[in-house]
Amino acid sequence: MWRLSELPPPPAGYLPQHDRRGILWVRREHAAALARAGFGPASAVVLPTSGHAGRRPLALLALDTGRCLVRSYSHGGLARWLTGRRFLDPRRPFAELALSEALHARGIATPEVVAARARRVPLAGFELDLATREVPDSVDLATLLANLQSGAAPSAPLAPLLFELGRFLERVHTAGLIHADLQPANLLLERGALRGVAPRYWILDLDRSRLGPSLALEERGRNLGRLLRHVRRRQVERASAGLSGTDLARVLSGYEPDRAARKRLWSSIRSHSTSTLFLHRIGWWLERLFTRGRVTPREAHAG
Repeated sequence: MWRLSELPPPPAGYLPQHDRRGILWVRREHAAALARAGFGPASAVVLPTSGHAGRRPLALLALDTGRCLVRSYSHGGLARWLTGRRFLDPRRPFAELALSEALHARGIATPEVVAARARRVPLAGFELDLATREVPDSVDLATLLANLQSGAAPSAPLAPLLFELGRFLERVHTAGLIHADLQPANLLLERGALRGVAPRYWILDLDRSRLGPSLALEERGRNLGRLLRHVRRRQVERASAGLSGTDLARVLSGYEPDRAARKRLWSSIRSHSTSTLFLHRIGWWLERLFTRGRVTPREAHAG
């Protein structure tokens, strides 16, 4: 059985709160506002949906210190429909909070974590939540690409956005982050870029990600290969144009300006994006089979 003593102390600036029904780490300057909103270690206050979505719709937590989005953890893939939100180990949101703070210290833009929480549920296990500051006037890359293609978003030059995306991903990897679920939906772009402002990206959903020294070529290729698989999956499932070869070349040009090094990187990306593609396609087919007729939260909130 898991014990509270197994949880490390929170990073500087966060206050730990706990009772027999739950654990909460809260950023010091938001602690009073969070308490006024009824968001405590074990409170079950019902929050409205925000209009943003991940695996599940994100809830809106309106504090007098600013708007926050609350992500409730759920299992991925087929396990999502079997175990839902119940976890035996409560440490994931607290590990994500600590990782977010470490990334900020390395100069990588990711939404500030306001609070991490684990609430005990009947019989056994925990429900896990993470509250982050909302990044105003922003859109995730998956939604942006879909809207640009359908004409639902204002036309904008894609080339500089993709070049800056490559530069941002290179900074992320040089900072040492191996993102566990690198995909367009977890890359956020400030909408000012669609109005001629210099593009600025944020990285989202750090759950199960790891931080270490600057990534080696093989690790970079593996992580970018994961991103490419997501793009290809979107192309197959939605019969969309996705990113063309020219678009991918622009991303890589931003990531690696040296042509010879870029060629080696592309070789590694291609190897990692295709080596397990067959197994991933089987997993995607099984997930579609068992979730047929259900609309995913991201699809429901797209646009």
